[in-house]
Amino acid sequence: MDEGIELDAVYQPSKRWTVNENFTYQDATVYESDFFQETGNYVDSYNTDYIVDGQPGTGIGEPNFTGYQPPNGKMRAPGIPQLQANFYVVYSSPMGWAVGAGPQIPERQYANDPETLHIPTEEEWDGYICCGEKAWDIRLNIKNIFNPRVLNPIDVSFADNDTIYVRPPITASVTIRNRLWPIANWGSP
Repeated sequence: MDEGIELDAVYQPSKRWTVNENFTYQDATVYESDFFQETGNYVDSYNTDYIVDGQPGTGIGEPNFTGYQPPNGKMRAPGIPQLQANFYVVYSSPMGWAVGAGPQIPERQYANDPETLHIPTEEEWDGYICCGEKAWDIRLNIKNIFNPRVLNPIDVSFADNDTIYVRPPITASVTIRNRLWPIANWGSP
């Protein structure tokens, strides 16, 4: 079950400046009597002389655990932050170009079912530079501008306890849009 509230605000102090803000509270609950897990603790996959999050591995290996039974048959859904916020500022010039940037901030989130492993609150800044006219535009999108280490849980209820994805560092993509020719006519004789 997923309940929550989302608040959006847009402020435009002039024709050139726009500020977008978003805040989300999400209470995602999972109901189940038994969840599959490969390990009882995420440090089970590491040798005893290997330090993980300030503690040595157990050296038990995997798979070593058949499942997790949450108290009362319910738990907060892992891999989903309870609070998220973003803030974006855009400047559009009269000469046809625009620039925008802002942070996305997901709160701490659990990365496994028994809630022994978590991803801390993170902040990722994204932005873009765009230029064009009514008929076309080209946009350079940049993700993770300041290049912090950003983590994502992967398939928490199956591979949990030992799998977290480290997102790539700064990435960029280019988008070109043309509004002159409808896509349905492309390639037609």
